[in-house]
Amino acid sequence: MGLALVTSCRSCISLLDRIGLAGMAKSAAFRAYYARHGAYWFFFGALVLSHLLMGTIHTGLPQAGDPDAPVHWWILLVGLGSAVTAGVSFASCRILPRFLVGSAILRTGAYRRFLKYHGYLWWVFLGGAGAHFAIAFLHAGVWPPISG
Repeated sequence: MGLALVTSCRSCISLLDRIGLAGMAKSAAFRAYYARHGAYWFFFGALVLSHLLMGTIHTGLPQAGDPDAPVHWWILLVGLGSAVTAGVSFASCRILPRFLVGSAILRTGAYRRFLKYHGYLWWVFLGGAGAHFAIAFLHAGVWPPISG
């Protein structure tokens, strides 16, 4: 869902244009995909919350004396950092005004300047989410185990 959010974002369309793939963004299939960006946020939020809940139930919070506690803290902190970055990205998303109709904050100069960083926030999110999963997979391996 994180990749669906990134690739359905207008910042991605701008990137496709810069690298010479603007025609792809103009296709009917991509436009239909792009139109559902708001729904992807809903599902992404639900998945992040369920992932956090299941991960906490499965491993609990890292405890002193646990030999895996340091790596569990890294997985947790990098994951939480990615979730916060996604939340900040949501705050700068084009669909936020739908939820804050009539809010004075949307008309402030500070908020408009904040919107300029939306595309950069995706890179921070992707890096953090990639690091979260990389650390987790390096620690636990692929689950269920792949047998050959």
